[in-house]
Amino acid sequence: MALYAALSLGSMGLAAATCSVVTATLPVLYSYLLEGHAGVVRLIGFAVAAVAIWLIAYTPGDKPHPRGLGLAVLAGLGCGTSLVLLHVAAVQSVPWALALMRVASTGVSGAFGLSLWMRGRGSAGKASFSLRNVILPAALAGLLDTTGNLFYVLASLAGRLDVAAVLSSLYPAGTMLLAAWFLKERATRSQMTGMVLALAAVALISA
Repeated sequence: MALYAALSLGSMGLAAATCSVVTATLPVLYSYLLEGHAGVVRLIGFAVAAVAIWLIAYTPGDKPHPRGLGLAVLAGLGCGTSLVLLHVAAVQSVPWALALMRVASTGVSGAFGLSLWMRGRGSAGKASFSLRNVILPAALAGLLDTTGNLFYVLASLAGRLDVAAVLSSLYPAGTMLLAAWFLKERATRSQMTGMVLALAAVALISA
């Protein structure tokens, strides 16, 4: 919710980039304290990945919004902590970890949505809002999100937490490719540079 609030303040690229970098940083710090040094090559890969995420997500010309940046950092702290806690819970049971995470997120978002609706601020109060048009894409998004969490958990259990978290945080590259494919959006030079650096980061981290 903090991320979406930050995105709505007009600095979408900066907010997304800030959130992604903070999200990737927390599991790296936790993994260092718990599992020790990841190795020089991987640390270089982590740094390259952070630069890649920033270049892909950040749009030049975005004007920083103080409140938006604060919300983006808060969102990154929340997302990064959730990656750590999901890994900790999955050590005991992968299905239960995913199920309870989804129950908790559904409860929080449902309560928040109901609160907005009761105040007359939700989208349901708009004439153009159609629940029928929302259900299918929202359900598909939830399915893909849960599938992504499943593969992240399996990766973190099979190897190191920091490696799984940083590699999964390169998802903006996939978003950019999908935008180019479905929406015919053209990537900027900085985004193309970020894509190249993302590939280099994957090679370094996986070495």
